[in-house]
Amino acid sequence: MSAQQTQTQSLKWNNSIFIPMIDFNITKNQIKEIMEEHFGKISRIDFVSFNSNNGCGRRAFIHFAQWDSNNYSDFVRYSIETNGFYDMLIPPMNGNLKYNVRLLVNKNPVPETDQTIQQVASNMDFMAEKIRVQEEEIKGLKQTCDNLVFYMNQLQLRMNEMLYQKSIVPIVPSIIEDDTMGEMQVSELL
Repeated sequence: MSAQQTQTQSLKWNNSIFIPMIDFNITKNQIKEIMEEHFGKISRIDFVSFNSNNGCGRRAFIHFAQWDSNNYSDFVRYSIETNGFYDMLIPPMNGNLKYNVRLLVNKNPVPETDQTIQQVASNMDFMAEKIRVQEEEIKGLKQTCDNLVFYMNQLQLRMNEMLYQKSIVPIVPSIIEDDTMGEMQVSELL
């Protein structure tokens, strides 16, 4: 079994079609008119522009509310499911020439949303503020960790000094005077 056969067998039909490249002159209304004439009721069409090393252009994602069953639509669906794509000739519109588009299954359809663009923007602002607060908290926690590491290193130095003297002796004023760490309060760590 070839890699393409394995890939196309794993395609799951989801009533959403992807067109990897579509002319900028073609409008959503034109696509809707053609697709609804042949395939069924469309719920929405999304255009996405791209600019990459391979070039620039526009993609279309066509989401169907209902996929009709007729000879042509059944053939197109079968072709997409078995071959991975179907090349469709779009008739001339508004003086444009005939145009060929490749139809594929949309592997990751974006679900419908009930939010307005203002609600989405507001949610993004809210999340940006939440991220800013968390970044400040992380910065503070990193500083606390650094302080604890410093404090532990100072304690280890004291312990090594005490062990170096070949006996554990209580801290006497002469050791306290040589102490480079000094009195460290727990509040300084936090």
